[in-house]
Amino acid sequence: MLLDDSVGVQSTMESITVLDNGCLCCTLRDDLVAAIRDIVRTVEERMANGVKDAAIDGILIETTGMADPGPVCKTFSLDEVVNRYCKIDGILTVVDAAHFLDQLARERPDGAVNEPAQQVAFADKVLLNKVDAVSQEKVQETIAAIRSVNAFAPVVECSLSLKPDAVPVAELVQIDAFDTTKLLTAESEQGDVDLAHGHAHDAHGHDHDHGHECDDPSCTDPSHDHSHDASCSDPECTDPSHGHSHSHSHSHHDTDIGSMVLEIKDRPLDVQSFNDLLSDLLENSVDLYRYKGILAFAQQGSVVRYVLQGVHDMVDISFSGEWPREKPLRTQVVLIGRNLDKEGLKQRFEQCALLPDAV
Repeated sequence: MLLDDSVGVQSTMESITVLDNGCLCCTLRDDLVAAIRDIVRTVEERMANGVKDAAIDGILIETTGMADPGPVCKTFSLDEVVNRYCKIDGILTVVDAAHFLDQLARERPDGAVNEPAQQVAFADKVLLNKVDAVSQEKVQETIAAIRSVNAFAPVVECSLSLKPDAVPVAELVQIDAFDTTKLLTAESEQGDVDLAHGHAHDAHGHDHDHGHECDDPSCTDPSHDHSHDASCSDPECTDPSHGHSHSHSHSHHDTDIGSMVLEIKDRPLDVQSFNDLLSDLLENSVDLYRYKGILAFAQQGSVVRYVLQGVHDMVDISFSGEWPREKPLRTQVVLIGRNLDKEGLKQRFEQCALLPDAV
């Protein structure tokens, strides 16, 4: 089923509920809750009446391009009925390859949120649409701009109007991006899960390494965070992720929205110190879009593991038992937000770690 807030009339189609009164994402909307409750009630009634195939696979919420997904996510945790029957699978963001860079660079009043960057920041997966309408150079520049905002979401290149079947439904659902259990399941099946180096696959099977500097001078992968991306002196360089003074530089697309990884190896964290850091971050939760992590805490003479997941001030920290003896200690926290004090956060995070002999 589909909820759509882009039209101001109430639809009578059985499979679509169009919410009126504008954008459902501007605030925590009672009509969104009512619409989901109606869907749940309808399904229950059909099942009670023995209707064949009464259950539904899911609910798609399609918002306008200016929407903040945060309040929608909050709705799923705050309403008792919605929380009991529904969970968030993931946030998909469609990026227009032909116009995204112009929208990203559009002048805004001081302090105004860059809406295209905000949409990308929330994304668990990005569909880079209309790649057939632009040059490959612009595709790569757009991917680099996406990576500068959100270094972790997979980017799928596509042309939805010409080849809609090229992106299978399995690419769009069952992401389980908000499922803390999935992180631990992947860890048990694949070994140590690295949130910073997790690979994403685009529609052409390319791998994009996320979030860390690349030391290969010949690398042309725009998803790599190169230490020399601020200024590249090579006049022959065609890597759009490098800052250049000529026409394809994306340095003018920089926004105040970005992502980072906090990491500590071989030492557990002090619970109180980390809680203090998290509390300080949540004081400005409106600018903290997404965050997740696997945490190693010292507790009563041992090391235990927690999984962190959050949107704005909606925090979920789940206990996951003792840290597996066969796995090296490594705490990783991914942050995506606005005006992140990266150096300050790294210093505060380092202060959360205990000395090796303190456990």
